[in-house]
Amino acid sequence: MALMILALFAASVAHAKKLLIVTDQPSGAKALEIQQLITSTTPFKLLKKSEFSVEVKIVDTASHPVKCAPKVIKYTDKEIESLKYYSEQNGIPISKEQLALYKKGYTIDRLVDCDKDVLTQIGTQYQADRLMFVHDSPWEGGSGGDIPIILAGSRSGIGMHEWLHSYGLADEYAYRKEEAPFYCAQHQWANVAIFNEQPPYRSSDDVRIRHRDQIPFLPYLSTHAELITGEHLGSPKTGNLGLFPSKTCSNVTPTLQSWKSSSYPTIMEDPASTYIPKPYWPAILSGLGVSSARIDSLMKTAVAPTWNPHVEISPGNIPE
Repeated sequence: MALMILALFAASVAHAKKLLIVTDQPSGAKALEIQQLITSTTPFKLLKKSEFSVEVKIVDTASHPVKCAPKVIKYTDKEIESLKYYSEQNGIPISKEQLALYKKGYTIDRLVDCDKDVLTQIGTQYQADRLMFVHDSPWEGGSGGDIPIILAGSRSGIGMHEWLHSYGLADEYAYRKEEAPFYCAQHQWANVAIFNEQPPYRSSDDVRIRHRDQIPFLPYLSTHAELITGEHLGSPKTGNLGLFPSKTCSNVTPTLQSWKSSSYPTIMEDPASTYIPKPYWPAILSGLGVSSARIDSLMKTAVAPTWNPHVEISPGNIPE
């Protein structure tokens, strides 16, 4: 199974990277909404058709039945040992009860799991580099992973949000208590820095020196960006890129701080926002196979996106 997914998503320089949105919703409406949202959002709308495309495929459920069920989140002994190691390294205690829950497995209402073997076969047939599946359900929910699964009752922004997890972006809303220790203890994210401040800080340059290996988006911030307020971490001015508190790890005990580059809610915090700050672009674009030279050009010349708090594509706005 793993080999099939790797073969499906293998990098290729011979064609544009294709995201195929597969759906068993007869009308295909939600998949089309997500397609329109992605292709109209910066930085994706800046890419040429020879670099990236999004297609929709409505599957015949008779010939391609895709079975879905509540997703059971369960970790192997090896994953749990790795988690224990990273939790000790990062000073995040995880209780025996928490570890037992990870081993036993648990479900979360918003998450479903679908038959990835069938989906992978469809992706191979249509030469897709990435897949997303929109399941015909009236409920709202979704999950990331190799193949993001979205419920058709969801806002279209959830589709893009879950897909962006594929490129190393973390949630910027608070992970639930059962999730937070796992995601905050061992993961290195492109959009979120996870560490507790160590005041006092003498200057923003002091922050750059002391935390340069902990802030993944630091190279993409202006060298003039203010990163402290008084003697504490945190940029003083909203509206500019800098260092701002994120809610990501707020449910970790004891307190674990997390930081993001924008004061505004991004797509990773609020599905109603299509805002993807420039510091997120390199991770996403490199994941799409865009060349380093092209990424550098976009970072230097492209107009930075602006924050729009309530952008949602409705069926009436879908082009023919």
